[in-house]
Amino acid sequence: MLYYLYQISKDAKHSQLTRWEMVELLKKHSDHSDWVYWTPSEKNWVPVHESQDVKNWIEMSESFLQAPPALPSFKTSPLPSLPEQGITINNNSEDNETHFEVIISDEPAPKAPPMPAPVVTPAVASVAPVAPSESRKYPRVLGRLRTIITNKNKAFITYSVDISLGGVQVEHSIPQDVLTGDLEIYVSDPHGKKSLLFNCQVIGDRTNSKRFSFAKLEKEQSQKLSHWIDQLSAPKVS
Repeated sequence: MLYYLYQISKDAKHSQLTRWEMVELLKKHSDHSDWVYWTPSEKNWVPVHESQDVKNWIEMSESFLQAPPALPSFKTSPLPSLPEQGITINNNSEDNETHFEVIISDEPAPKAPPMPAPVVTPAVASVAPVAPSESRKYPRVLGRLRTIITNKNKAFITYSVDISLGGVQVEHSIPQDVLTGDLEIYVSDPHGKKSLLFNCQVIGDRTNSKRFSFAKLEKEQSQKLSHWIDQLSAPKVS
């Protein structure tokens, strides 16, 4: 979600900011009485000093919104920001302070099978789905996208093995303490720059939970995810 920030006294306009960028900008000013902000979820401009949400974001920014520290020396994945192993993030909150404990799974990341070769016809080029013999409403496509499963108290970071408009299979079994309560899942785009948030449910055995179904997708979510899946299934140009 993008934010728009305006400083009344200086007629200074700041457009299309991320929440991080807005908070970092506000932290440079001690007096927020002449600042207002707007985001598509708001009907009107909101005075910053009256917004409890913004106050909370600013207070949490040092421990919760800040960029992560350098990773310890363990084997990393092709995406340098995350290790190959799955990661559990525990939110151990005490006295309004947020601390995170990172636990790295000993389970090695399975090697993803090679992408099937595209089947080319004179008119169209297509990629065979993961299981061509299955009659599926949403065909699965192989793809390694950064994936975060969370119950809002704890989160587990891993990668997808395959994905469709109906759900996703991930590389690692998700710890049982993450699977309590209502579950949400963040899926990154093929370039790792944007992500979509879905409500989700475990499919099958919770003791070896690697496949999740998406709850009913909104039209915009479905269109974006469909575009990402098309990018994964597009024939690679050598």
